Amino acid sequence: MTPPPRSPVDALDSHSQRAGESQHAGAPESQHALESHAHPVPTTDHLIKDRAQLNQYHIISLIGAGYHGKVYYAKKVRSQPPVGVRRVAIKALRRDTPQDRTRLLRKSAFPKSDEHTPVGDKLGAAEPEIRREIAIMKKLTHAHVVRLYEVIDDRMQDKIYMVMEYCAGGEVTWTSNDQPILTVDQTRRIIRDAILGLEYLHYQGIIHRDIKPANLLYSRDRSVVKIADFGISQFSKPLRLESAGKYAANDVDDPILLENKGLSRAGTPSFLAPELVSEHAGPRPSVTKAVDIWALGVTLYCLLFGILPW
Repeated sequence: MTPPPRSPVDALDSHSQRAGESQHAGAPESQHALESHAHPVPTTDHLIKDRAQLNQYHIISLIGAGYHGKVYYAKKVRSQPPVGVRRVAIKALRRDTPQDRTRLLRKSAFPKSDEHTPVGDKLGAAEPEIRREIAIMKKLTHAHVVRLYEVIDDRMQDKIYMVMEYCAGGEVTWTSNDQPILTVDQTRRIIRDAILGLEYLHYQGIIHRDIKPANLLYSRDRSVVKIADFGISQFSKPLRLESAGKYAANDVDDPILLENKGLSRAGTPSFLAPELVSEHAGPRPSVTKAVDIWALGVTLYCLLFGILPW
C-alpha cells in the first residue's frame, strides 16, 4: 500500500526529546494503519444494576457531566471483556422521550424567575444522537483518541451506558490560580498529541466540533493526551472520500453516521469558528475540518497564555 503523506506534526518534534516517539505514540506508519475498521464493541441489554454496580462494573465516583449525560469512574469486578482493562469511564446518557419534551415545553411556558437554563439544555439526548456518537466511536482506534469498549442499553430506564477508556490524568487545565500556566514545552507536547489524534479523525471522516482543553485528557502519567467527547461530532462523507478514497469502504453511506440534524451551530461558543457564528445571506456553508483546526488554534492560545484570545 502507498504510505500516507508525512504529517505536519513532525515539524513540532524538530527540537523535541520525543522526536523518536511518534510511532510509539500512535502515529500511522502506513495507509493500512489509518484504515477504517470499526472495532468490535459489544452491546448488551442484560442489566445487573444497583446503586453502585452496573453489570461487571463497580461505580466509584462521578467524574463530570457533558451535554446530555454524566460520566462516572468505575472498576471492573469480574473477569469479563474488555480483557486487560480494570478501570473505565462510564458515560450515562438518558434518552429524550416524548413525555419529557411535552413536560418541559409546558414548563417553559411558565418559567420561574430564578430559572435561566434554556429548555433545550434540560432535555435528554434523542436516540439518533446517541447512536451517532456510538457509531463514530466504534470507528476509532488510535493512541490519541479515547476508546469505546462496550455499550449497555437499559430500555427500562431509557438510558444508554457507554463504557470507555479511563484517562486517569484528567483533563488539560489552563485557568488555575494555584499553579503557573503551562510551559512552552508542555504546551507543545499537548498540541502534538492533539494534532496526531485530529489527523486520524479527519482521515476517518470525523469532524470533532468541540476541540478544547476540557476535551483533551491525560493518561495516568501525563505522557499521552487523548481526544475525548464525541457527543456533537459528525461524519463528513466528502472528507472521508477526500482522505481515504477507495479505502472508505461502505462507511460513507452509513445512515447513522450521516445523521447530522441539529448540529449547525453546536459547540462551545468561545471555540467556535467564525463561519459557525456569522450570519449568512444564503445557505450556511457546510461544516468542514477547518472548524477543528480553528478550535485547536484557540486551545493553543489558551494553553500558552492562560486566557482566551478574546
